[in-house]
Amino acid sequence: MKIRLKVDPLLAVALSVTLAVIVLYAVAVSSAFSRASERIPVPSIFSSAPEGLRVLYRYLDESGVDVRPLQQFDALPRSGSLVVVGDTPLQVDLSDEHVERLAEWVRAGGRLVIAGDAGVAIVERLGLPAAVARGSEAEIRPRVRVPLTEGVGRVALGPGRAIAGDPRWVELCGDEAGAALLAARVDGGQVLWLADAGPLTNERIGEADNAVLALHLASARQPVWFDEYHQGFARGGSAFERLGPGGQAATVLAALGLVLLLASASRRSGPPVPAPAEQQARTLTYIDSLAALYRRAGAHREALSTLRDGLSRALVRRYGSPVAGLKRHPAAAEALSRADALLGRDTIPEDEFREAARLVARARREVERQWQTSARS
Repeated sequence: MKIRLKVDPLLAVALSVTLAVIVLYAVAVSSAFSRASERIPVPSIFSSAPEGLRVLYRYLDESGVDVRPLQQFDALPRSGSLVVVGDTPLQVDLSDEHVERLAEWVRAGGRLVIAGDAGVAIVERLGLPAAVARGSEAEIRPRVRVPLTEGVGRVALGPGRAIAGDPRWVELCGDEAGAALLAARVDGGQVLWLADAGPLTNERIGEADNAVLALHLASARQPVWFDEYHQGFARGGSAFERLGPGGQAATVLAALGLVLLLASASRRSGPPVPAPAEQQARTLTYIDSLAALYRRAGAHREALSTLRDGLSRALVRRYGSPVAGLKRHPAAAEALSRADALLGRDTIPEDEFREAARLVARARREVERQWQTSARS
């Protein structure tokens, strides 16, 4: 058995337009969010501002590095490198809980890359004291040749420098103002600290050999996770929050559209449709009086025909058709049969007319009485 669904054309058009509006709105919100984030002056891979890291992200991606954003901080990655870029304060505070979580992650074998002075609290928690210093913008050469500085001739730096306070720190790059790049081993993990975040930014990554240094810092262990949570690009753990601005807007609009659709389905969208005009059925009193008038006038045929038609109409109203009604009322079948037999004659005797009329009227009253009883129940 095939089930055919009837679709209202007007409703189908309305739903199509609604879905199109939802999709376009979601795209517009997502695009607006993307354009707005490009202008935010934070060291984020989503930002195209001079302080942003979008150029670095694209450069690493095109170089074959598996680079990803870290937008939740409830659970850190199981493997790879974690990059934290920025100066104090970050857009979202690096809480004591997060600092401890990062320290435990490094001790368990993680590779942490810090750029800027926001990582001071992290290295101190790892037992690697260091102080922030200030120098001047300069191009400096590496002091130690290791795989991280391979192919790096000069690094263009801003004023950020660091002063190592623990012998485990190895100064890979620096000048008389302090260290620019420090490295240390902590249990099973590794910490790299680029004291000035300038070489990684959109504005300065193209200077000197900054791009080469950035590639070495990121690609030593993959995937490379950029901490976007503390840059303000956080996503919560729920499915709704992970949809992002465009997906959230689409979900809200779809829910509102569903509510409106359900509300409209239970209400009439226009004026009431008038009921089809039905021919006024003749009542039993009217038919009896008309038959009596015909009888007094000697019009036996017209009187009997009127009574017969009245019984047929009663059967149709009650059962839908005379055939269905006759199965329920044998007396009506006999009355109609007697009336049809007399109407087929040329002349109708008075006594036979009276008997047939009596049978038809009795059957009619029986049908009407049963109809009224069922209607009241």
